[in-house]
Amino acid sequence: MANSGIEVTATLEHLIIALGRGVATAQLELDRSSIQIQQLIDADPELSANGVSATWYQMPHADMEFKLALTFQSAQPVQRPGPGGAPSKLIPAKLLVRPIDAAYANQYKFDASAASTVKLALVPVPPRATDLLKVPPRLTSEKAIELATPLLVKEPNSTALRNDARVMANFQVTSRSWYVLQFTSEGGQTATLAMVEVSDDTGKAVLR
Repeated sequence: MANSGIEVTATLEHLIIALGRGVATAQLELDRSSIQIQQLIDADPELSANGVSATWYQMPHADMEFKLALTFQSAQPVQRPGPGGAPSKLIPAKLLVRPIDAAYANQYKFDASAASTVKLALVPVPPRATDLLKVPPRLTSEKAIELATPLLVKEPNSTALRNDARVMANFQVTSRSWYVLQFTSEGGQTATLAMVEVSDDTGKAVLR
């Protein structure tokens, strides 16, 4: 990489934090994708009726190894403002790291064989289930369907639901919502007529 003239230096703890955040962000995007797929499954009468669930992917571990130049910066006093101000506190000692490239080696006559090796392994631990995930739904499937009924498709000039359609309700624990589906099934093909999301906490129904 060409020398841009910018010194890339960080503390060791900031480097580790940045790496951890990068891995966590990547895992978060995998989780978001699985949630979105599960929501699509919940909204599909055929898939949800057959108990299909989204697949969840997890990085079993992330191993990283870096060749770095390490510099120890001792604690430094911070002076109080004004002439003759006495030190008010100390900036803690830092261990600074700098990636080694050709520009750095040439500028500082650095012998690459003297580089320090930093190895880092990030390993996931079992997630702690939140209390919210353990709480059973307040509503029953029958109640969720009742709340969603005003938004479902009716027979022409009637308040009765379409005779040729089925209605089912699925509870999504992560969003604490019920998904009420109205659909028809004929010749192995299903068609969704309406999907209503019902909040398990408030009972509010919204047509999706």
